[in-house]
Amino acid sequence: MANSKLNSTDVIQLISNYESKLRQLRFEVAHTQQTLEDLKAMLATTETEEKQTGLTASHKETAKKSGAKADKPAKKSKKNKKEDATKDHSPVVSAVAPAKEELAAAEKPVKAPSASPKTKTANTTKTAKPAKAAPTAKPKKVAAKPAPAKKTTARRPRVYKLSEYDNYLLTALEQRGKASLVSEINETIAALQTGAGKIPNEQEITKMVVRSLQKLANKHNKVVKMPYEGKGFQYALPNWVGPNKALKKKHQRS
Repeated sequence: MANSKLNSTDVIQLISNYESKLRQLRFEVAHTQQTLEDLKAMLATTETEEKQTGLTASHKETAKKSGAKADKPAKKSKKNKKEDATKDHSPVVSAVAPAKEELAAAEKPVKAPSASPKTKTANTTKTAKPAKAAPTAKPKKVAAKPAPAKKTTARRPRVYKLSEYDNYLLTALEQRGKASLVSEINETIAALQTGAGKIPNEQEITKMVVRSLQKLANKHNKVVKMPYEGKGFQYALPNWVGPNKALKKKHQRS
């Protein structure tokens, strides 16, 4: 830094400015570290989900192949067909033998009326219709339910709570009624503390006023910081400044 003559208030103000910058840098470092950790956790979850979806797809393909093989009926060999044919005719042969013996022992049977040609043709033309195979039930496709949407709640903005010296500073500006320097604000606050029965401490007042000005002017816009013709800055309330960002005449320093 260049060697320049600075009073104690200017030095304290510079210290507070650099402390606030340091806090901002620390906050940015912590924020970037947190985002890196979140991204790493997200990568791990996506990899596990991709592996699970790949396994389920392979299981479905194997299940379809095994089900198709199970549906095909096994073909009968020629030997099995012959055995089935002999099994089907065996009860017929056993039933015909006793019937012939009964006919031989009995008297002459009464001749049944010959069937008309119409009934013969009707009997010959009628053939048993093959039974229709029952339709196979198709598996129902179950639609995947969509994941429920996460409820997002809007965060309410935090309301800044004024400290003791914030109230002192605003009261001092209202009493003075015009833009004031830091030294003038300190004198007014000392007078307010004396009137309240307190013993004012000049060093403490200077330190706390610089902190309050830093917060109220730079963060919360409850005080306006304006250039001054002399050294340093002058401070005013927001309603003392016009639309052209110029200080109104009744609140200007005389």
